[in-house]
Amino acid sequence: MGWNQLEYVQPNSPLWGGLGDSPWVYFVHSYYVDPIDPSIKAATVHHGSQHVTAAIARDNLMAVQFHPEKSSDAGLKLLSNFVQLAEASS
Repeated sequence: MGWNQLEYVQPNSPLWGGLGDSPWVYFVHSYYVDPIDPSIKAATVHHGSQHVTAAIARDNLMAVQFHPEKSSDAGLKLLSNFVQLAEASS
């Protein structure tokens, strides 16, 4: 819980456009998904002694475990990226 830095696994994902390297984002809880297919991991964070999944992405499916709305400028940019991607696909 709290602030943590993203480590991109899919650095070219359109989710990260304009965010820069290792942006700080805010987590409200410690739950995370551990996907069966590791290729869908888009970002991880270092939590304790392990790396945990912070975002997944495949094709037009993208999801984040942290809370963009609580993640300051990085979160606002990420939400803007989501909107731009949705508008582009409609």
